[in-house]
Amino acid sequence: MTKYKLGIELEFIVEGGSYLPLLTYFNNKYNAIFSMDYKYSSLTDIVLKPDPTIKGGLEINIPPTYTDKLEDICEDLNQFNIIFDDKCAMHIHVDAANIDIGKLYNYYKDNESSILQEAKKLNLLPPVSLNSSVTNIKFKYTNMNIWQAYIQHGTVEHRIYKSTINSELISLAIKQTIEVIEKSQS
Repeated sequence: MTKYKLGIELEFIVEGGSYLPLLTYFNNKYNAIFSMDYKYSSLTDIVLKPDPTIKGGLEINIPPTYTDKLEDICEDLNQFNIIFDDKCAMHIHVDAANIDIGKLYNYYKDNESSILQEAKKLNLLPPVSLNSSVTNIKFKYTNMNIWQAYIQHGTVEHRIYKSTINSELISLAIKQTIEVIEKSQS
């Protein structure tokens, strides 16, 4: 998919609120882990956990070791009456080990408007609060969370405020994320 290691977080709600069949299925098929600790993550295992920011929300973390199975994972999720409210988001984390964060910050700051316009064209809607741009480094709820994600996780985080289980749309989001990173590094 890409030369960068990346992980994907998808937030959603299971209509009717019964998560047990989904958790059991993902544990059986992918050896997924269920954690009640919202901060728990893994670089090797799929993790399902409650999302406290969404009423009745669940989050699936797809680590780098499973991104090649994205289409299968989305098809599997589609079996479980997944719905999204306006708080459900998709986050793409890209390993920042080989990324010059300063260059990325400057590129994004200088091109934020056009990047957000492109995201809208791709139906990857940016956060509601566009006035909280990337230049506010203390605020992680920006379209491209550069500094906070780097400090906390060693990643660059593209926060897309329209979660989905459409693997084609997720692939477009990944493509846009990688394009922004690569353009910033040249």
